[in-house]
Amino acid sequence: MNLRAVSLGLLLSVTYLFTPSFTSAEEKRYVVLDDLQRLKDDFNTKVGTVRLVFIIGPTCGVCLRGMADLNDEFLAAYQSDPRLQTFAVHVPTLGAEEKHVEPTIDLMKGQRIYHYWDGGGTIGVKYQEVLEAKAYAWDVWFIYGPEAVWDGDLPPAPAFWQHQLSIFPRELKLDKKTFAKETLARVNQLDLADFDAAPVAASANPLADGAVIPMVAQGYGRAINQYVDTRGGTQAIRDIEKRVFEGQLIIGD
Repeated sequence: MNLRAVSLGLLLSVTYLFTPSFTSAEEKRYVVLDDLQRLKDDFNTKVGTVRLVFIIGPTCGVCLRGMADLNDEFLAAYQSDPRLQTFAVHVPTLGAEEKHVEPTIDLMKGQRIYHYWDGGGTIGVKYQEVLEAKAYAWDVWFIYGPEAVWDGDLPPAPAFWQHQLSIFPRELKLDKKTFAKETLARVNQLDLADFDAAPVAASANPLADGAVIPMVAQGYGRAINQYVDTRGGTQAIRDIEKRVFEGQLIIGD
């Protein structure tokens, strides 16, 4: 397996324009959410397809590795498949700001992969309730079938999900091959002939392998505890936010 270099230098600007198939063109390759209504509407617009919802921190090294792994495992190959839509919601964990979103998009891009910035972090609060979790829900990865509709305040319960947090069951830890298998099993149940098969432009260099990321708050092997009573997770996160990393981090298998 090729190594993936995550550089902590400046990222060269890119010219690819993010234009969701169901929205007008925007200057940014991501959508800034004032609330969750736009995400909810976009999710429901694509009813009838398999939809993935990812909650990720754009300065979280573990999150970025999850993005890259899933992209290279199957999303890059299926980026033009009308049966599959992906919604990546970036949240302000580990000191992340909106400026950190743009450089991460090359880890997972395509005409049917949509990125959002939720500056208030509301989505994680909603999913904390959906999952009945003890802590804020992020670095979580959800699969929804074609029948799922977001018709209330909370997102619907996912058909399948995985995570990269210590607060959730170990057996649900994110595994790229398992997640790909679960996703594609649902995609392949849908007849491609029932969808608009008009071709869309595929992203150039869709693989994340070799992508350059300017900032991560921690490396792949660093365990980050979320806030759970008596565990001191909040202080651990604050300590990491204060650190400044320089040089190059090489992420292998």
